[in-house]
Amino acid sequence: MGSGSRPGTPGGTKAEATITKISSPSQLSIGCKAFFEKDSEIRQAEVLSIRDKAMRQNIQRTADDAPLDNSESKLEYEFYVHYLEFNKRLDEWVPDSRTRLDKPVTFPKKKNKAAHGGGQQTARDKKRKTNTGGSVATGTAPQTPEPVRHDDSAYTAPRE
Repeated sequence: MGSGSRPGTPGGTKAEATITKISSPSQLSIGCKAFFEKDSEIRQAEVLSIRDKAMRQNIQRTADDAPLDNSESKLEYEFYVHYLEFNKRLDEWVPDSRTRLDKPVTFPKKKNKAAHGGGQQTARDKKRKTNTGGSVATGTAPQTPEPVRHDDSAYTAPRE
């Protein structure tokens, strides 16, 4: 506790990110942080969604996927972006012409699915309590009702 951090908060361990320069807006992926022009200023924004400008079709592409190859066709993209340190009501669709390719792009760290899979529980699942009929305060187990018995002495058939 002497380190000055509050209990229960992460200790400054952030996911490693890859910072690179790109040559085309088609290399952007969902989750990356790039620079865009807004109100004649250059602002950093996170890409939340990507769509084909002509077809208005959303493209579900993440950092794990390979960049699109648009060398044969002249596809134009729009990016739904969230400007960092700004209110989310300012999120907007931005044409690829407002992308600043001279600035570096931060790509999120690729998740290792093998390390996160399996039977490991997340912190949220560990904290979650389910009501199974027992008392959370006392920790008692739920009572199982006795099965209904239908023997001849206790059960009489309905009269017709």
